[in-house]
Amino acid sequence: MSFATFIIPSKGRKTLANTLISLYTQEDNDWDAVVCFDGVEPTIEQLDWKITPVVTPSKIGTGVNGAGKVRNYALDYHDKNKYTFDTVFYCLVDDDDALCPTYVSNLKKEFDKHKHA
Repeated sequence: MSFATFIIPSKGRKTLANTLISLYTQEDNDWDAVVCFDGVEPTIEQLDWKITPVVTPSKIGTGVNGAGKVRNYALDYHDKNKYTFDTVFYCLVDDDDALCPTYVSNLKKEFDKHKHA
């Protein structure tokens, strides 16, 4: 079970490495991630249990809301194969984004303040 699951659609861009580094440098380690490669070979391997690479069977991320289609594929994969209903938050991150090191810890603090809302 992870507090936060990061869903990352990717076309295999070089910027993905910075995104993953920003996850591994989180102050709070209570997260996992699914990196969904849209019809391309994964540029990462499953290094540990925290990051799961998934490949769509064909390029589904084209046209209107392309990244959304890839995210939904990753969400379906995660729910069917890993932690169904154990994740508290799904965080949508692109493969060219970087997160501040306090992202997960700040999310937890805010959740604790307002969990009965």
